[in-house]
Amino acid sequence: MTSGLKFDSYHAIISMILICWLPSLSPAQETGQKTTKALSAKGSDTNPKKNDSTNKSPFRIYKLETIELVGTDRIRKEKLIEMLGLTEGLPLDDTFVMETRQRLLGLGIFRSVLLLMKKGSKPGLAKLIVKVEDDEMVLGKWAVGSELGVTYGEPRSPKVDPNDAPMGYRINLISRNLMGTMHRGALTTDIGSNGSIKYGSLAYGFPRFARESVQFDAHMSTVNVEERYLDSFGFGSKGAATWSENYGEYGVLQYGIAMYLNNHKNHIVPSFPRIVTGPKFSYSLETRFLGFIPSPGWQAAISVIPYSGKPTNSILEGSLTKTIGLGPYALFTLNAKSMAVGIEATSTRVTTQLHIPIGYRQQYDDAGEVFIKLRAGSDRVEDLNLFGSSAVLGIRYHSSGFIAEVALKITKHPSQFTTLQLGGVE
Repeated sequence: MTSGLKFDSYHAIISMILICWLPSLSPAQETGQKTTKALSAKGSDTNPKKNDSTNKSPFRIYKLETIELVGTDRIRKEKLIEMLGLTEGLPLDDTFVMETRQRLLGLGIFRSVLLLMKKGSKPGLAKLIVKVEDDEMVLGKWAVGSELGVTYGEPRSPKVDPNDAPMGYRINLISRNLMGTMHRGALTTDIGSNGSIKYGSLAYGFPRFARESVQFDAHMSTVNVEERYLDSFGFGSKGAATWSENYGEYGVLQYGIAMYLNNHKNHIVPSFPRIVTGPKFSYSLETRFLGFIPSPGWQAAISVIPYSGKPTNSILEGSLTKTIGLGPYALFTLNAKSMAVGIEATSTRVTTQLHIPIGYRQQYDDAGEVFIKLRAGSDRVEDLNLFGSSAVLGIRYHSSGFIAEVALKITKHPSQFTTLQLGGVE
């Protein structure tokens, strides 16, 4: 009884002390809890990313320790590391994986790209294995492709023996990996039945990743306007050196310097300026995939060489291309481009082409097509109005880096072309 009374007395005293003391602490505790909740909701100045949901991942993100390249000798591991900007400690997250695959496939030298990870020597580190498969559509370490076209019905110079067949031969060589260093180069030439060069072009590209396939940074071309009128575009010779800034889905911006010329016999568009040179700026956006046969989509581009001293020394160019699918059996492409030189001269070219794939075609199988191409073009300046057209029926076949083409061509060239207009300008 006594011990029970004592325990009850002690219990009552302790209860009264807690009742008197706890109310004075309760507001402070509640305020502290509310303050903590408010900071949690808004984030902390000392750790602003603490509650950033974009940085949270249900999986651990490993960091790069070493890299291994497997499946190719077209590119050295050291060059790959340099071009991809791979450094020790780089986070190997989903964004890195997707961008790396797209960049490597965009080189146009690999058929497939696979990225694998193995645990590294320490926790949180990983060894990156880049496993690639060479694309059989380009040959050797230099990733070379070639094209040979033979066309019957090419227009001939009056100097050519009329008994000779009006044949034209086109040769195109392209390398996507010159000397195994990711430099790019291309050479194209058209040769007439008498062995003379009717069209020639040379292009070069610095080592860099492109949106897809091959893009060049410098190019030059020249065309015999008398016999390849539709291959000219206001000028008989052109050259440009530009650099590209790729903004992905927002297009490609190019800037550099260009020179357009009309100063060589038979390489002159009559009455157009002899020379225009200056800085060049261009923008293009494309949704098509440019394979052997283009995929449905469109492309738009605009470029300008600004006014530089004379009204005739400014050029504005624009082009629009649309490819549509005609069921499972054909595709149709329409391309229109126009150029304004100063305020008086204009040049226009329009091309339509029907693509009819031959047989069942997989992305990496041998491919063929029958095509019908119609072209028309005009050049206007002052009182001169040139117009030409052509129709081509041909067949193309692509296998192991080689494209062969055989075609029949009917051409109508401007009747105003004379030796005096093209080469005898005083």
